[in-house]
Amino acid sequence: MNVITIEFECTYTCAPIHCDSNGNITVNCKFTFHGSVPRNYFGDSSLESATISSKTSILDEYEKLLGSAKFSDVTIVVGEKKFPAHMNILAARSPVFSAMFEHDMLESKKKIVKISDVKPEIMTEVLRFIYSSKVKNLTESTTELLAAADKY
Repeated sequence: MNVITIEFECTYTCAPIHCDSNGNITVNCKFTFHGSVPRNYFGDSSLESATISSKTSILDEYEKLLGSAKFSDVTIVVGEKKFPAHMNILAARSPVFSAMFEHDMLESKKKIVKISDVKPEIMTEVLRFIYSSKVKNLTESTTELLAAADKY
C-alpha cells in the first residue's frame, strides 16, 4: 500500500492586533499523519492534491454570525439600537462580558446588556473587533473606540 506522509505544525505569522491592512491573520500549517494513508485518500495520487486552501477564516465566519444574529442568546442595547450577540463569544473575548455572564448578575438573567456610555456606531466596531479582530472607520473614531475597547 502506498502511503502519503503529511507533517503538521501550526504557527501564527502575526498576532491578532498586528494583522495586515485587511485584518487577515496568516497561519502556516504542516501536517503529519501517522499510520497508513492510501495514496488515493485525497482522490488523486499526487501530494499536491492534499493541499487545502481556504480563503475564509473562522473570524470571518464569526463576523458573519454577528451580522446574521443566528443563534444569538443575548441582546446588547445601546440607545435605541439593539445588537443580537452570543454570550460565549463575548465572554471568551472580553473579561468584562465574561464577569457579567458568569456571575448572578441582571445581564445574565435577563439576557440583556444595556450600555449607556458608548455610541451605537462605536459599539458596532467594538463588537466587530470582539467577533473578528477587525475594525472599520478607525481613523474617524479612534479616541471613542479606544475608550470603549478599554472598558469592554
